[in-house]
Amino acid sequence: MDINENSRALICLSARLGIGDVDPLKAREVRQLKSIFPNLSELFGKSSKDLEDTGVSSVLAERIMRLIDRSSGVMSSLVRLEEMGIKPLTTYDDDYPQQLKQKLRGGTPNIIFYSGEVNPLANSGIGIVGSRKVNEEGLKTAKEFAQKAVELGYSVVSGGAEGIDQAAMQSAVAVGGLVITSLGHSLVASIESSEVRRLLFEGQVVFMTPYGPDEHFSVGNVMGINR
Repeated sequence: MDINENSRALICLSARLGIGDVDPLKAREVRQLKSIFPNLSELFGKSSKDLEDTGVSSVLAERIMRLIDRSSGVMSSLVRLEEMGIKPLTTYDDDYPQQLKQKLRGGTPNIIFYSGEVNPLANSGIGIVGSRKVNEEGLKTAKEFAQKAVELGYSVVSGGAEGIDQAAMQSAVAVGGLVITSLGHSLVASIESSEVRRLLFEGQVVFMTPYGPDEHFSVGNVMGINR
């Protein structure tokens, strides 16, 4: 797998890949660490003592080293994910969507896992999300909005949930548009169906998540995705 050393370190530190029993760093902790080591790849040659000498607490330093030490297991997991068609994109990568950095600033996800073509993530899109329980008029409106977005040359960005989200996505695909699905639940499970695989192959959809690729559904994740 072709991945730069800074991205590898960032993934080791903050990705939930089910490896080991130590909690990944939170976004705030990653920001603090990057203020000391802008190039996180430097951590591969450090010890807990080295980190403590920079002002990092002993508890956090030990946790960081344990996360960095799982590098080989993380790389094995990334190879397995790549075989499924899933790749990581970090804030160290040139292809990382600049609009996310500009709009979310300190809240920018350190890592995005995605399936499909990466280039559309940099394009402007129209976000269409809403209730799972919706009447026919609501579904009709979502479909019309999606079709109009495609006509104007935008991709449709949604969350993949039942109701408004899926109505908008299906409508955009039906008229040849591009759909970016930002998931708050398992990316692995979401791309299993033959229909989704076909759309991925044809370049009509991109699936992405700022959470772990096997993440379970949670209301908090969905609210984060809508943002």
